[in-house]
Amino acid sequence: MKPLLSIENISVAGRLFDATLQIFPGEFVGLIGPNGAGKTTLLRAAIGMIPAGGTSSLLAHKIAARPRHVAYLAQEREVVWPISVREVVALGRRAHPDCGGDDQARADAILQALDLSEFANRQIPDLSGGERARVLLARALAQGAPLLLADEPCAALDPIHSIRTAKLLRDEALAGRAALATLHDLPLAARWCTRLVVIERGVIVADGTPDQVLAPELCRRVFGISLTRHGQSWLLEE
Repeated sequence: MKPLLSIENISVAGRLFDATLQIFPGEFVGLIGPNGAGKTTLLRAAIGMIPAGGTSSLLAHKIAARPRHVAYLAQEREVVWPISVREVVALGRRAHPDCGGDDQARADAILQALDLSEFANRQIPDLSGGERARVLLARALAQGAPLLLADEPCAALDPIHSIRTAKLLRDEALAGRAALATLHDLPLAARWCTRLVVIERGVIVADGTPDQVLAPELCRRVFGISLTRHGQSWLLEE
């Protein structure tokens, strides 16, 4: 199976060191690590937003064609456009100018999946931070790219919408696409991600299933906490 993303020895001076990673169809990969570990730097380097050494398969596509291959959700959520939620989500379909009638149907389906249908006609500046975050995720998903890179997609969300967002990304993966998302909620990542990648001080130190990665000694060393599995749930303790 061909990977949707392949990066090799990606380095950014002082922030990321020789990161090598592949993301395949069907995967929801959680990129986890302490603040400042290099998670956002890895995403930005992979998509060519910042200069980096090494190689990324995404950079093989011409800039104009990249939105057909990857959607990127930035950590920043500030939006000042005086347009409606439906119009913002529809912007994601600009990557597919020939899709025609399918555009609105996909946009509406994503609005419903993210519990945004009732906000469709509201103006973006009138929304709360969490509502705005969900709208921007909806725009990225509407793009229909096979790969989503999402920087803290659950930030500012209340618990129910965090769970729904993680489940939606898992469902997108099960439908044949893939997502690589930075996450800080370890129990959420452990519950919904098919795979976890841990970054510590700019270095990838673990890569595998949640059960493989979240060993007690690694959690204690990297995060300073204890994480214990109880069935489908994970309990986090100081």
